[in-house]
This record gives sequence, C-alpha cells and structure tokens, in this order.
Amino acid sequence: MGGPDGLSGAVRRDWGEAGILAAVLKAAQYLAALRAGQDVWAEVGASLLGFFSADLVAVGRRVDGAALDVRCWEAAGVGASAVRPCALDAGGRAAMDEVLESGFLVTRALGPSRSLAAAFLPVSGDHRAEAVLMVAHAAGMPRELLDVYLAVAGLAGTTMARLAAEQELRDRRLELEQLVRDRTAQLERANGRLQLEIAERRLAEDMAREMAYHDSLTGLPNRRLFADRLEVAIARARRDGHRIAVAVLDLDRFKSVNDGRGHSLGDALLQAVAGRLVGGLREQDTVARIGGDEFVAVLADLADPAHAAALAEKLIALVRDPFMLDGGPVHMTASVGVAVYPEHGAGEDVLLRHADEAMYRAKEQGRDAYRLWAAPDASAPEGVH
Repeated sequence: MGGPDGLSGAVRRDWGEAGILAAVLKAAQYLAALRAGQDVWAEVGASLLGFFSADLVAVGRRVDGAALDVRCWEAAGVGASAVRPCALDAGGRAAMDEVLESGFLVTRALGPSRSLAAAFLPVSGDHRAEAVLMVAHAAGMPRELLDVYLAVAGLAGTTMARLAAEQELRDRRLELEQLVRDRTAQLERANGRLQLEIAERRLAEDMAREMAYHDSLTGLPNRRLFADRLEVAIARARRDGHRIAVAVLDLDRFKSVNDGRGHSLGDALLQAVAGRLVGGLREQDTVARIGGDEFVAVLADLADPAHAAALAEKLIALVRDPFMLDGGPVHMTASVGVAVYPEHGAGEDVLLRHADEAMYRAKEQGRDAYRLWAAPDASAPEGVH
C-alpha cells in the first residue's frame, strides 16, 4: 500500500486555520485522484494518517446492524509517512458498536493521552452498506480538527461513490463488449451454417441440373440437352447460310456383349465409346447419348454435304478400333445414319428422324457402315461405306 507523501512536521502539528486548510486540500486532491481498482479503504486510511496528526484510522462496513470487514491502519513510526495494518482493541470495538447502535458521532476517551472519534461514512445509497470511520488522536484534539476529519470522511464517501459508479460503468461496458462478441460469434456461426446450406443447395441444384440434361453413365448430353443444342445449331446455320449434319450411331450387336460378358463391361464399353467420340470430333460438334447403345452427333459448319460422309466414316473408324477392357480387347462396330440440313429437313425432329431411318438402313444392309438419308423415291443412290 503506497500512501501519500507526509507533510512536514511543522505543518502536521500546526492546526491553525492555514494548516487545516492545507491538510484538507491535500487530502481532497489525493482522494479525487483515486481510480477504480485501487485498495480504496487502504488509501483513505493512508490519506488521513499522512495528512493529519491522527495515529490510527479504522473503517468497517455495516451490514444489517453488524460491523463487518473491519480494517485498521496506524502510522509506521513517529513522523513517518508510511502506514501499516493494525488491529482494533476493545475500546475501538466498543466505539464502533456504539456508533452503529446510535447512528451519531461518538467521541470516546481512550486514556489520559488519547481520544477517538467515530462517525458514519456513507458509501452508497444502500444504507445497509455504510462504513464507520474511526480516528484516534492524541489528547487535546481541537474541535476544528474533528470537523476536518468528518469533512474528509464525507469526501471519502463521495470518492467511494464515484469509484463505484466508474467500476459499474466499466463492468457494464465489459458486459456489453462481451455481449457484442457473443452475438458476433453467433452471427458468424449462423452465417457459416447459411453459407453451408447455400453451397449444399447449389450442389443439389447442380446435380439435379446435371441429371436433367446429362446422361448419368457417360456424362454426355441427354436427349433433352441434345434437342436444345440441335435447335441452336439449326438457327445458326440458317442465319449464316451453312449446313449441319445429324448423325445417329448405334453399336452393332451390343446386346450380345452386354449379355455375354456382363453389364459392368457393357457400361464400361459405353463410357469408352463416348470418350472416343468426344475426343475424335471437333470442338464445335456435339455428341449425346439418347438411349441404350445409341449416340447422336451434330456436325456443324459443313461447307459441302459430301463432308458429312467423311465425318460418318470417322465415327465408324473410332468405334472399329478395339477397346481394351477387362484385361483384353473388345471388338465393336457401329452403324451410322446421316441427315443434312437443309437438304434432308429444316426442323430438329425431321432431321433426327431421317438420320435414324438412314441408320436402320445401314444395319439392314450389313452393319459397320453409314447411310445418307434419301427419300424413298429418290433416284440418287445413298452413300455407303
């Protein structure tokens, strides 16, 4: 406990008007500078011992008429500014009990050379928690000095109220800051959960979209997405004056492979065929699986209808090369039918139907070949590979 600097001996013992005023001002300045968190009662005791000629200061808290938390300090030596803890004797306890009982200022002679003054020290508006201030002084203590003690007691009470308010404000601010931190953490967790839910929903939507427009086995566009791509390709060809070809490819005797070597190998074969078709065609072309072992392609930007035959031959060659599956080669052929826009039709359904008809003619005429669609009564021969 660091007490205030003591006054000089002359000032401490000159209890005239100037000495009293100097002591009160110093005590007031010292108490006004106290901050929450300090041992305030010890500082009050040190100020009274340091600035006045008292030799003992005691404080206690009154709760329901009983004295609690009684603390006592005394000067560490004659003329010294340091203070040390002490204990109240029987006379001091009796004086404290008396002031608690009566509620008035009590002055009690402790012997031929000492007397003691005790008074209430209001700490807060809660009258169950007031302090008792006791000051022991050498005999002959003037009335004016006793009034000074009581004034300092009032000042100490005001200081305690101020410190209590500052501490309460600090506590409320800390509670508010903690509340803000807790609420911020809750919002961050809620935002994290919301972002996770959004990501999961987007993933579910992407999966639903993928399932709606793509073949689940090969990942190729399905019939629905192929129809959209074909519609766009026809619109672009009509605008630019280009030709496009629709090629329908069906694997020859795929059922015998699927039944004889198992559905797992059949699925692997379909995936391998899809990979070859995508890798073997141009970037602007579209390949789709429209069911079973049937694939369809849109061959864009044809400068000449004859180019459709070359692309059909390429499709057949891609399938004819053996597939290495299940530890060995799997040989497969395909039949392809081709319809060209605008010669063989101007709409999506017409082009796809004509290409399908041409593919069945290729199968009927020996498989492992392609056919260009031609009207049944056309005199021009169909292309054949």
